[in-house]
Amino acid sequence: MAYKLSRYSGVIRLRDMTYIPDCLDNVDWQEYLAWKAAGNTPEPAFTPEEIQAEAAATAAEAERIQARATDISAALPDWATVVARFDQGTAALANATTIAAVKAVLQGLIDVNRKLARVVYWLAKDRAD
Repeated sequence: MAYKLSRYSGVIRLRDMTYIPDCLDNVDWQEYLAWKAAGNTPEPAFTPEEIQAEAAATAAEAERIQARATDISAALPDWATVVARFDQGTAALANATTIAAVKAVLQGLIDVNRKLARVVYWLAKDRAD
């Protein structure tokens, strides 16, 4: 029978992957202590491969988050631009005298809203679809 150290405390019995807590009243823990007293050594909590895989996964996640932040930043105009577009649209709408002028103002406001909505979507769904 072999054991592996747990991530926290206790061990994992490898034959059935049972977690055995560090508890002297536990028969399984007593068996583990006897096994260890017989000169056996449990496997480490993490193998070098597991440590490497975890590091790679962490790096990939950091890269994904950075790419997402870059995408959002590139798609989102700065706040001054957003406010200016809305202010210009509001003023242009007040001065519009034709349907064509109103349509042009509304199209400009829709374009700004589309960019803002895309960023909200990215933030809510955690993807850029």
